[in-house]
Amino acid sequence: MTLGDLLEHAGVSRTAYYSLARRRSVVPRSVHALASALGVALSEILEESTTTIDEAVAARIAEARAICERFPGASFENVWHTLCLLESTPLERLNRSLTRGRSAALHGASKKAIGRPKDRAILPALEDALRTLRSRQKRR
Repeated sequence: MTLGDLLEHAGVSRTAYYSLARRRSVVPRSVHALASALGVALSEILEESTTTIDEAVAARIAEARAICERFPGASFENVWHTLCLLESTPLERLNRSLTRGRSAALHGASKKAIGRPKDRAILPALEDALRTLRSRQKRR
């Protein structure tokens, strides 16, 4: 897996990654202050995940298979993709959609130009979200 693949999978931008890589610590100062105030090591107040990536993927595969067994007409790939998306926040999913829409527009194949029914159905919501984000940026 390349660094780019890892960052994309994690939803971390290259800018954020390199910003973190240059820091002495990636733990917020407030967490250091809490540990210091409690007189304990930082590792004692940070919770470590006991689930590995392999275990998480295996659990998602099992869940997708169980759903497909209950709904025989369901596509495993669609169920898998939906389960992946449900792990993201709505804002993260919206940002991904907008990014895909922007990149398609940059490559001369905008969703409007292609005119697929699924694109025509979602395009008004994406455009409205984009207008909202732009108006918020202007107010700042």
